[in-house]
Amino acid sequence: MTRCELISDQTVKTPCDQLDEDEHILSAIKVMNEAGVSHVLVFGGKGKPVGMVLSLDIVKLLVS
Repeated sequence: MTRCELISDQTVKTPCDQLDEDEHILSAIKVMNEAGVSHVLVFGGKGKPVGMVLSLDIVKLLVS
């Protein structure tokens, strides 16, 4: 997990957490639980966003 900031069009900075693409799904669950959010950004090896994990994605994984 890495701390980050999202910057909107109005240059408002919002703190966020991001995961590296090679981190385990349990890391995503922990980050979401601690931050009180339902999604987390996932970044690739070159520091570019590659996707997002949603809590719904995790639920679907668990029930499949």
